[in-house]
Amino acid sequence: MPIDHQINGKPIPESLQKIAKITKLMDSQFRIPGTKFTFGIDPIIGLIPGLGDLIDYVISAYLLIAMVRNGASGRTVAKMIINITIDGIVGL
Repeated sequence: MPIDHQINGKPIPESLQKIAKITKLMDSQFRIPGTKFTFGIDPIIGLIPGLGDLIDYVISAYLLIAMVRNGASGRTVAKMIINITIDGIVGL
């Protein structure tokens, strides 16, 4: 199993690299120059009325399914479902 990328200095297995890339894009892909502040496209997508919430939900559901397929614990999956549900309800 080759390892190509790292996050926070830790190697990411090939089977999880796509998830890691999507997560980084959504949460911390961009940095404000001269600061340590990072952000992703998630808050930008959230600015699109209605459609932004749907896009966020679809991406979250994809990540949830991918994590289940890669052996996430039941407790972790339950927390993810709760977070996705709360985000979806608050976003409406």
